[in-house]
Amino acid sequence: MRTSAIKFLSTPNKAVFEKVFYRIIVWFNVDFETVDKNKCRNFEFYNIIYTQTDCEKFGNNIPSSVTSIGEYCFFNCNSLSSVTIQSNVTSIAIGCFCGCSSLTSITIPFSVISIGDQCFSLCKSLSSITIPSSVTYIGKGCFHKCDSLSNVTIPLSIITIPGMCFRGCNNLSSIIIPSSVNHIGNNCFSECQNLTCIAIPSSVTFIDEGCFYKCCRLNIVTISFGVKSIGDKFFFKCGSLRSVILPSSVTSIGNFCFYKCGALKSITLPSSVTSIGDSCFIYCINLSSVTIPSNVELIGNQCFKECKSLSNVNLPSYVKSIGDECFSKCNKLSSVKIPKYIKTIGKCCFNECYNLSNVTIPCSVTLIGNKCFPLKTTIHISY
Repeated sequence: MRTSAIKFLSTPNKAVFEKVFYRIIVWFNVDFETVDKNKCRNFEFYNIIYTQTDCEKFGNNIPSSVTSIGEYCFFNCNSLSSVTIQSNVTSIAIGCFCGCSSLTSITIPFSVISIGDQCFSLCKSLSSITIPSSVTYIGKGCFHKCDSLSNVTIPLSIITIPGMCFRGCNNLSSIIIPSSVNHIGNNCFSECQNLTCIAIPSSVTFIDEGCFYKCCRLNIVTISFGVKSIGDKFFFKCGSLRSVILPSSVTSIGNFCFYKCGALKSITLPSSVTSIGDSCFIYCINLSSVTIPSNVELIGNQCFKECKSLSNVNLPSYVKSIGDECFSKCNKLSSVKIPKYIKTIGKCCFNECYNLSNVTIPCSVTLIGNKCFPLKTTIHISY
C-alpha cells in the first residue's frame, strides 16, 4: 500500500485540511483544539501547543501529545496546585505559570530545552524546583517573587542566569551557581531577603548591575577570579554585608555599589582596580578601613560620604581626581594624604570633616571646589 504524505513547514492552510489524503503529516505549530477536532481524520501532528484557550476548554491536565506549552497558558490560574508536564514537551513559553499562587510542585521532564521569561513569576507557594540538565535556556524573571522558593537546582547546561531571575525570592537562603555559568544578569538575586551567603565561580566573567540589590541578610560573598567589573548598585543596601572578597580581575567598581552597607567595617580593593564609582561607599557608617590600590586614577562623587567611622585615608599616588563631596561628613577623618599628581579636588570634598585639622596639598592641584574643607582646617601647599 502506498502512502501519500504532505509535509508543511510554514503556516496552516484551510484548503489543505478540507482535502482528502491517505495521511497528512503536519509540522507547523498547531493548538491542541485543532488537533482534537481532527483526531478522527488522517492527520499526524508533530508540533502541538497547549494554549491558554486550550487550558480554558480542556482543563489543567496537559495531554501527552503536547510538545510545547504556550504563552501565559496557565496565567493567574489560582486553583492549580500541582502539574506534571508530559515527556513530549520541549519548551515552556513566556509567563506560562505566572501568577499561579497555589502551585506548590511541578515536575519538569528531561525533554524540556527552554523555559521562557517570567514562566513561574509570582508562584508564591512554589517551594522547590529541579531544572533538568536538558534545559539550556532560562528566561528573564523566570522565578521572580516566588516567595516560598527555598531550594533550586541549576544544572551544568545553563550558561546564563538572566536578569531578575530570582528577584524577590524571599525564602531563598542559599544557591549554588554551577561552573558552567559565565554571565549573571541584572538584579538577578535582588531583594532576596533571606539570602545569607553566595559564591560566584571562576567561570563567571560578567555580572550585571544590581545583582544583590537590597539582599538585607547577605553577609558573605566570594567572587572568584574572572569577573571584570562590579556593576552599579551591586550590593545596594546589603545592610548585613560584612565580608567581600574581590578578585584581582576586577578593574572597576560601579556607582552606589556598596550604598548603605552598614555592617561593612573594612575592605581591600584589588590592585587591578582603576576607578571607583560615584557614591560607591556612601553611608557605610561602620567602614573604618579601606585600602585603595595604587592603580586607581578616579574616585567618584560622594564616594565615601558619611562614612562616619573612617579615620584615615591613604590616596594612591596616581589619583588624578577626587569627586564632589567624596569624603563629606566623615566625622572621624583626621588624616588624609593627598598624592602629588592630583589635579582636581571636587566641591565639598572634605566638608564637615571637623577632625581634619591639617591638610597638605601638592602644587599639581589646579582646581579646588567650593567648601572643600572645613573652615578650621589648615591648608599647606607642598612644592
